[in-house]
Amino acid sequence: MAVVCGRPTLVRVCDLAGRERGVGFLADESGTVVTSHEAVDGLAKVVLHAGTGTCLAADGDITQLPEWDLALVRTQGLDLAPLVIGRERPHAGGQVGLLTPDGTVSATLSGPAGAVYTSTVRYHRLERLLRLDLPEADRTRLHLSSRATGTPVVDSATSAVLGVLGTALHASPEAPHALAVPLHAAAELTPDGPLGLLLRRNAACAPGFGPDLNLAGVLRLAAASVSRATERCAHAVARPLVAETLDRFTRSSATVVALTGDPGAGRTTELAALAARRAHGTVPAPSVWLRGADLRPDDGGLRDAVGRALAVAGRDLAAPSPCARAGAGDGAPVTGDPPDTDPDVAARLARAAGRPLLVLLDAPEEMPPSLASRLRQWVLRTAGWLRTAGVRLAVACRPAHWEQTGALFPPDMLFTARGTAGCVRLGALPPRQAARVRAAYGLPDAALAPRDAGHPLAIRMLAQVRAAQGLRGGESAERQGARDESASARGASLPPSAGGACESSAGSACASLSAGGAPRPARHEILSAFFDLLCLRVAHRLAAREGSDATTADADRTRTAERAPATPRRAAPLSAAPLSATPCPATVLRLAARVSGQLHDAARRCLEDGGGELSRALFDTLFPWSGGWASAVLAEGALAPAGDGYRFVDEELADWLQGGHVQLDAALETLVHKRSGAVAAPVPRHRIGPVVQALLWCDRREGPEGLVPRLRLLVDVLAAGGTDTDAAWWAAHLLGQALPRVPDAYPYARVLRSLAEYVAERESDEPSDEPSDAATEDAFGPGFWRALPLRTDHKAELLRLLLPADPPADALGRGQGRRRDRYVDVLGELLAAEPRALQPLLCEWFSDLRPLRRRADMRIEPPPTVAGAAQALLHTHRGRAVDDLCDALAAAAHSRADDLLAELADDEPSALCRAVHRWARDPRGQRAVTSATYALRLARRNGTQSDRESLRRAARALLSRAEVRDSHEIALTVLVRDPHSRPRHLGAALRRFAESGGSELAAALSNACTTHPEQVFAAFHALLTDSASATARSQAVRSLACLRTPALARRAATLVRQHAAVSPGLAREDVAAYVAIRLRHGPAARAVLRPLVGELLRDQGPAFRTRLARALGAGRGRLRDELLDLLVTGESETSVLQAALEAAMRGKTLPAPRQGDENPEDQLLRRIGLRMGTTAQGAAAFDRTRALLTPERPE
Repeated sequence: MAVVCGRPTLVRVCDLAGRERGVGFLADESGTVVTSHEAVDGLAKVVLHAGTGTCLAADGDITQLPEWDLALVRTQGLDLAPLVIGRERPHAGGQVGLLTPDGTVSATLSGPAGAVYTSTVRYHRLERLLRLDLPEADRTRLHLSSRATGTPVVDSATSAVLGVLGTALHASPEAPHALAVPLHAAAELTPDGPLGLLLRRNAACAPGFGPDLNLAGVLRLAAASVSRATERCAHAVARPLVAETLDRFTRSSATVVALTGDPGAGRTTELAALAARRAHGTVPAPSVWLRGADLRPDDGGLRDAVGRALAVAGRDLAAPSPCARAGAGDGAPVTGDPPDTDPDVAARLARAAGRPLLVLLDAPEEMPPSLASRLRQWVLRTAGWLRTAGVRLAVACRPAHWEQTGALFPPDMLFTARGTAGCVRLGALPPRQAARVRAAYGLPDAALAPRDAGHPLAIRMLAQVRAAQGLRGGESAERQGARDESASARGASLPPSAGGACESSAGSACASLSAGGAPRPARHEILSAFFDLLCLRVAHRLAAREGSDATTADADRTRTAERAPATPRRAAPLSAAPLSATPCPATVLRLAARVSGQLHDAARRCLEDGGGELSRALFDTLFPWSGGWASAVLAEGALAPAGDGYRFVDEELADWLQGGHVQLDAALETLVHKRSGAVAAPVPRHRIGPVVQALLWCDRREGPEGLVPRLRLLVDVLAAGGTDTDAAWWAAHLLGQALPRVPDAYPYARVLRSLAEYVAERESDEPSDEPSDAATEDAFGPGFWRALPLRTDHKAELLRLLLPADPPADALGRGQGRRRDRYVDVLGELLAAEPRALQPLLCEWFSDLRPLRRRADMRIEPPPTVAGAAQALLHTHRGRAVDDLCDALAAAAHSRADDLLAELADDEPSALCRAVHRWARDPRGQRAVTSATYALRLARRNGTQSDRESLRRAARALLSRAEVRDSHEIALTVLVRDPHSRPRHLGAALRRFAESGGSELAAALSNACTTHPEQVFAAFHALLTDSASATARSQAVRSLACLRTPALARRAATLVRQHAAVSPGLAREDVAAYVAIRLRHGPAARAVLRPLVGELLRDQGPAFRTRLARALGAGRGRLRDELLDLLVTGESETSVLQAALEAAMRGKTLPAPRQGDENPEDQLLRRIGLRMGTTAQGAAAFDRTRALLTPERPE
């Protein structure tokens, strides 16, 4: 049976009697066999054989296409791989092969032809058939051969099926050629018919390349391209929010997204995880992996690099060695020429299938300098190709690079959603994911400092250092075994760093990391220890290979591997070197010192390049292949091939190493101060890392005394302004990245204060509806101040300076697609985290009246202030330390503090009750006064039992203190208001009230009437009938007016009547107030008030009645009208009527009557006027009063 790529291809088609009717081939993973219609014509069932498999196909499993002499048979259990159905070949002369049961027959395509096919039902005219030129013997053997009908015709170069041989196709006798049905031509007329659907399924499952490139081929190429990247993220801990955002990007209509973050944040890992999700999803989608080092100086755009990446992946697939065919899937045959892949065709196929091609560009800042110099042109051409081809781009780079590159893409191409503006910023791992990573590496939670606890690179490096020290956990079994075998070689310590350029000796650095009681290591200590471990690993390889004859062979193998496409530069391999003998510890330490020196030299040479790359010539000089140095350095992951040179695998380690060799003052002169006379090529902004590390080296070597003057000069550059935006960018970002990384920022407090004043002044001058300066916002935004290693109170004082620079709430992220963080948010986080430390500090801000930027829709005066913001923050974040907040507000002694305490009385009454109890026992007299003030406010509420108990204890504590005698009345008021303590203190309260006549105590005594009426009424009777103080009498009458229970109200009216009878001159104001209060109670007061008023009008003199008339005239309601009618009816004194008239006219206007009715107020005035008009004196008084008061009446 014919085979393709060593695998059987043909399916024999037989009738039920076992007679062969033809052959066919498998076309999809569902088991569909394509054969000639001649093989199944007239049969209800057929039997199919393939190797050892047999399948019976009934009539329902057979799709007959006699109009094209084809048939599709659905089968099961046939152990065959689908063949690739190739595209139509437009040119004649191509070589093809016929896969007959007896072997492959060669033929030549000679052009299209027409023929007639006669089925058992009718004739069918077929056009565009493949005409095959065969030798006469082969043509005669195949003519009308039932065994050959349905034979697949394949391209001799690519092995793709072009058509199906039909032995019963009749052409003209003058042209005796074999004819085959072209499958693609047959499907064109009905693309959604059975054959068209089969071709789409075939394209999705049978990879074709070269001229027959299909979707499956694109997926195979993509898998080969990203295979090295996806391997390294197989065990990575997922970041759900980042993964969700990137997955939404792939489903959106956006074209470009960026993953930005500092070195070691996991950019490459997340990009590789995206590739893995696309490759292994339910519906696989193609991705192509690129590195910035893969770009070439002459590239016109991204398309050129994608074409090269696909070609490299194709060469891997076409490689004869299975080990060389990375990403070749399950070893399926390769049909076509994989390296010959047009990126435009691949993109079109992916887009047509609804699975757009995604280009993953890692570290684009590694592009050649000449290409970076024309970045705008490259981006514009890339954007045009992405739009035209329907390709998407995901970039992983440093923020500084995306700041420039992202601005060059058209805004509509950038992905914008949920806080992203074209980029997804990666920071530390979230706490839960960080804990999982540490657990996977075997690191205890307390092994890392808080700022490094979620840093992926710091976690990995520290885990490897601890594993090398014998602290098992998180290391592979292979590395543990290698460590055990080489323990004697390593000895008790790691090698010292060379030349003094390393942070510390390896032994001391690693010993500090493993000491049980030692403080947690800083980032630079982790880098130093890992670097020493890396040198030790390389040295161990070199020592183990010394004297080995395999050095040359190993060099050759490594050179071959080095020419392969670079893998993602991340985790160093953990496999140990093959050991020929146990190396001498002294030899290992000596070699480690040399390795350290060479790596430091490599770092210094990378600085000379400007782009951070080590040329091949320098690499060969520093790490010669002949001695195994290059092999060891590459195998341990210290450096890796990148484009035309080499780079350090870990970017942060490279920055740290190179930073130790930067001439800081010269670098600042060149980048910022621009005082260097030499004209040098501009330094790319993404190369800021070594300069930042140089500043940190300065802090560790010279201390703050050496770094402060340099930072002050950077702040001065910003404050001076000017037109040199590049110098301002460097100054801002050097400050913004160095200050948060120093161990303690307090020695730089003056620098930070100057910086805060600069930011506040600059951003306050910006209109609220315009975005702030990008360099300032990115470098000194809220995140910068949040990350400063400062005490909370010191950080809050800096934020106080920055609050006026905060944008208004409605301007957050305007036009940017994201919510901009604010300084007040950082202050709120600090207050929520450490409320006890910040509450007293924020209370000191109550006098800071600097205005804040207000919302565009706010026109209130005065504008919001820093003091108001502090007040709002204290109220918002009161929950975690509300008791301490009450104490801080009491100590502030400020009107805003009093306002906030008043709000707490409503929002947090229990906390304020506890505070009142504390203050009452506080030896400071002012606290006792504050306690009394708020105890009275809280006593008016119906609090919980515990609240009332706290108030009772506070009141009793106040009563026990003679030095706060003025607060005793309030204490008695609180105790009398509480039914639980009322019986014991009521007598003292009544005596106190007789002396002072306090209004609050009077109100409390009014409440006491409900439980102790006899005692209270007896005391009030004594007050109203004896010579008590006028204030006490007045407040007593007013408290009696508040009694609404009918029985108590009648007794209160009796006391008022007696008071008026005993002292009419003194009582008239009190009685008038009583009547006014009772009028507000509405009709319910009629039973008590009408008899009392009638008696008073009848028995009292004109002066008394005049005051009563004013009270009635100022009232409202039906009861008032009734009592006023009572007065008008029986009154003849002009002065009394005039008082009622004046009071009624000065009152508010009554509701307008229905149309046609007289205003009730006018009716009342008319009745008063008629009564006054009975005498000439009264009429004149009425006219004068109307003339005088009419303008005062409201319209």
